[in-house]
Amino acid sequence: MLETLPTGQYYYVRKDTPPQTQAGYVLLRKTGRTVIGVDGRIPAQPVCFRGFIAANQITHATRVYPPYQPDSRWEVDRDVMVELSTYEQVDRSPTAEQLKTLQTCIQYFWR
Repeated sequence: MLETLPTGQYYYVRKDTPPQTQAGYVLLRKTGRTVIGVDGRIPAQPVCFRGFIAANQITHATRVYPPYQPDSRWEVDRDVMVELSTYEQVDRSPTAEQLKTLQTCIQYFWR
């Protein structure tokens, strides 16, 4: 369960996603109950988000869509944004592109 894990970076893939594909992933940086991450459910348009952890869910999230600029499209989701029980945490490393997007998201939300 994500809530009980220490501060760090975590990579999840949908349980029904073949290992060689990049579809259906969530890559995030957790600090306490707060997470900043990349929602890669649509690989062509990964979405940056900042939210809170409740058990194994990411809730109360603010999402920003590419190109991750101040005038980009924003959405606020007060409910559950991601239910991680449909994902599994994996030990393999994210791709360089996914890591780059995560760094962009972290920088974006720390402005």
